[in-house]
Amino acid sequence: LKNYTNEIISEIVEEYVIKKPTIKQEVFKKRIHRIVFLMDQINKGETLYAQHLCKGFGISERTLFRDLKIIKEVFPDLYFQYDRNN
Repeated sequence: LKNYTNEIISEIVEEYVIKKPTIKQEVFKKRIHRIVFLMDQINKGETLYAQHLCKGFGISERTLFRDLKIIKEVFPDLYFQYDRNN
């Protein structure tokens, strides 16, 4: 498992998400914040619970799983699992 710093994560994700011009600046900033947080927790080996994350970020479960999909696409060598049923 590579140890990505928050700075590296932000740079990579920013490069990935900026390629989608339909995302507004504020939405982009919030997504970056969530993804950096998720990557930090994944790197620490933390167990994440969708309900808690959704409530804490004020997002839907669908949005959370979109963020996790981005992480999987941008960091294909990073192993983590997520289950939509828990």
